[in-house]
Amino acid sequence: MRQVLSAHRDAVTAPQVVWVAYPKGGRSDVNRDSLWPIVAEFGLRPNGQVAIDDVWSALRFRASRPGEAPFTGGAKSSTALP
Repeated sequence: MRQVLSAHRDAVTAPQVVWVAYPKGGRSDVNRDSLWPIVAEFGLRPNGQVAIDDVWSALRFRASRPGEAPFTGGAKSSTALP
């Protein structure tokens, strides 16, 4: 995930969305909780989640807005993005 985002860093910092699909139910080491810290490194935050079917889920991420506190997955953060 980091490699893909690094390769497209300029595109994901624009006010666009990124969808990431992953297998449900522990079928993979990729899940909602493992994705959040990775995408936060790139200034993205989750803003939607859907069940695609019985096997797949997807998360929608968007670029953080100027001055918006970074997404921490529920942990407290006292700093805002520059």
